[in-house]
Amino acid sequence: MKNPSSFKNILRLPAKSGFALVVTLVLMVLLSILALGMLGLSSITLRTSSVSSPQQQARANARMAMMIALAALQESTGPDQRVTASANLAGNATGSEITGPTPPVNNTNVDGTSKGLTTVYPGTRHWTGVWKPRASNPSLEIFTKTSAPTLVKWLVSGNETATASPGSIDYEINASGEVKLDSGGEPLATILVGANSVGTGSYANYVAAPLVKIKKSVNGDTTGKYAWWIGDEGTKSRINLGPALSPNVAVTYPGLSASRRAWETVNGYANYPQPGTSQSNLLKVVTTKEMELL
Repeated sequence: MKNPSSFKNILRLPAKSGFALVVTLVLMVLLSILALGMLGLSSITLRTSSVSSPQQQARANARMAMMIALAALQESTGPDQRVTASANLAGNATGSEITGPTPPVNNTNVDGTSKGLTTVYPGTRHWTGVWKPRASNPSLEIFTKTSAPTLVKWLVSGNETATASPGSIDYEINASGEVKLDSGGEPLATILVGANSVGTGSYANYVAAPLVKIKKSVNGDTTGKYAWWIGDEGTKSRINLGPALSPNVAVTYPGLSASRRAWETVNGYANYPQPGTSQSNLLKVVTTKEMELL
């Protein structure tokens, strides 16, 4: 072959121009769509986090309040000598309920000490108090002395580091069902039992609990609040009781009678046979004269 370059030109096909430009444009469109999608996803994530963050913080505060309430309940009512009652135990001279600022007249023990009762307001009437005996040795003095109870604490928020009393007007609920505000316009308490539980016309039976601020340990800024209250189930009436006992006397009467009379404890009957598998004749005794045959 004398002219190889001419042969190469014959085999080379004509190339189509513009393909690289089309590919570049398609890739740019795909990248633009991907960028717009990522931008939309990030904006949705930011909006979701801004909404869910307060909810998560509120749930965390509620969980912490529940743990504090359970700890206070276990610490205060753990010993067997402790008793609980509502603040509504305070009464006037006739034993009727009182409303602040009337002081109770049943607040003095037999030894002259105070029981810890105070006046009550709408919102604090159903606070639960814990009392313990004032005796130094209650396990022994309970049989020799009249009990003189002393207040341990009220099972409500605000008693963690200070003292929240049902006699404080700060936690009173007015006739409109509203709580009091502090100097900065912030509520001092929150309603835990309100109109949806006791009715709109029974604001005197509402339950308000003091709000406790949650502050940062670094700068002391308030990040949230919590409140809790422990109700006394012993002062409530049950509505989920089972059916009444069967009216069949054949079923009811055997349960009302004692299984045995313990005659062997009576003077003169020390040798009376005690019920057992070997004393089946006891069921045949009808009169006292027949006991001599046993």
